[in-house]
Amino acid sequence: MDDGVFPNELNQTRKSITIQDKLKVLELYDKLKAQKDEAAKGLLEPRPGGATRQVLKQHFEKMKKLKKDLAKSIQKECKAAFPDVVGGAQVWKWKRRSEAEAWHQLPEAVRSRAAATNNMWRSKLKLSLKGQHTGSTIPYQIQRELDLLIMEMTSGMSDVSERKEIVDVESIAPRHAAG
Repeated sequence: MDDGVFPNELNQTRKSITIQDKLKVLELYDKLKAQKDEAAKGLLEPRPGGATRQVLKQHFEKMKKLKKDLAKSIQKECKAAFPDVVGGAQVWKWKRRSEAEAWHQLPEAVRSRAAATNNMWRSKLKLSLKGQHTGSTIPYQIQRELDLLIMEMTSGMSDVSERKEIVDVESIAPRHAAG
C-alpha cells in the first residue's frame, strides 16, 4: 500500500536481554571479582624484612600491580566486554538476583528465551511474587476495627454519632496520595 516507505522513521526495537546472556556476563563478573579478592589478600602481605634492594623493588612493583588490579571497576570491564548486553544495567544486581532466583538451575530452554523468572518459579523458591498484590496496605486488624465503627455509626448504635446514614463505597474509598 505504501511501498514500505514510512513518513516517519521507525524507532529502534528494544532488545530483551535473556537470562542466558546475563549469565555469560556473570561468569566474567565472578572471574574479575575473584581476581580483585586475590589482589586484596596480596596487599595484606607484609614487606619482607632484611631483604636486599632487588627483592624490595620486586615487592613494591608487585604491590603496585595489585593496587592497580584492585582499582579496576568490575562494572566497566563487564560493560566493555559485553556492551550490548550490559548497557546501563548494574551487574552486581544481576548477581544478587541470580543467586536468589537460582538462574543456574533453570532449564536451558527457559534461560535462552526468558528475560526474567516467572511467578511459578519464584513461588517454588519461596520468593515474593512479581506484580501488584491484591488487598490493602492497611493491616487486617485495623480494617476490622474500622468496619465495626462504621457498622455502629450506620446502625445508630455509636456514642459519637446518633444519625443513621447509609455509608456507601464512596464514603470509605481510600484516598490516594498525590505524587
